[in-house]
Amino acid sequence: MIQRIAILITIGVLIFSGCSKQVLVPYQDVEKNNWVTITLNSGDQVEGHVLRAEPHLIAIRNREGRNLAVEVSRIQQVKRIPPEYDDFGNAISEREIKEKQSNKNTTIYGIGGGLLSFGTSFFIGSMISQNAEDGGTVLAATTGAGGILGTILFIQAGKKQDRKEAVRKIRASRQSKQIRPRSQQKTADEKRKEESKKLEELRRQHEKLLRELEETKRKE
Repeated sequence: MIQRIAILITIGVLIFSGCSKQVLVPYQDVEKNNWVTITLNSGDQVEGHVLRAEPHLIAIRNREGRNLAVEVSRIQQVKRIPPEYDDFGNAISEREIKEKQSNKNTTIYGIGGGLLSFGTSFFIGSMISQNAEDGGTVLAATTGAGGILGTILFIQAGKKQDRKEAVRKIRASRQSKQIRPRSQQKTADEKRKEESKKLEELRRQHEKLLRELEETKRKE
């Protein structure tokens, strides 16, 4: 029983942790700001943030902050975290997401979900153990396995929510930066129109004065 529970926990951990794994893509699909893991023909791996992607090479900055240029001819395969985009179709880098990402939902989901998972698993385990020869072992194993798996699931859900919120913040920030210059341009256009109206009004008044002067001269 204990061995089965251990195997179940291991499988569950692998499944849930796999949610954040990188996916295999053709090197032609790599874009600036992607986070990639490049496997070279030699078997070595290079991981980092893409600075530039060209037909003949991919330039990245690794975790240590070093800039590396990897020639396409040396690449065996490329994996990347599925990229996020802003409302204008520009890629959002993993570095930006990590800077904005908090652990609020991860903590809340982990604690709340963990308590719920252990409580539910204990209830189920107590029902199963009533008809088992070694009831105590069954109860402990069921509670432990269900509680751990449930907690992992809730933590992963919390991480996903934190990531979504970080992406939303970045999109909103970029959107506001695009709107601000447009609004400023609109204000400048309005000022120009107002100035044009004032000049037009002055011109009309000037012409009116000239006409009045001419009429006065004729009468004299």
